[in-house]
Amino acid sequence: MKTTLLVIDDDTHVQALLQRIFEREGYDVVAATTGAEGLDALPRHPIDVVLLDLHLPDQDGLSVLSKMRVEEHDQPVLMMSGEGTVESAVRATQLGAVDFLQKPL
Repeated sequence: MKTTLLVIDDDTHVQALLQRIFEREGYDVVAATTGAEGLDALPRHPIDVVLLDLHLPDQDGLSVLSKMRVEEHDQPVLMMSGEGTVESAVRATQLGAVDFLQKPL
């Protein structure tokens, strides 16, 4: 069974690039452009890892991560941001993110 990644990023170029790279490496990829879409995808797909943008149009990635934990979705989360601060990286790790990646990746 393939590992499935959920990419939550409103930048469709970044999303498409990550999807191409990971699919080429043999992963399945589910894509979402808003936090709400990402949260909706979690119970509907066998997600193994989440790549989550810090800035989304409907809510910030930290809120999405917090909601994931409240809803008991315990997948590893990699936060991504082109404009992240030390404070947001620390907060993400406090909420359970395993890493904070600076864009461009």
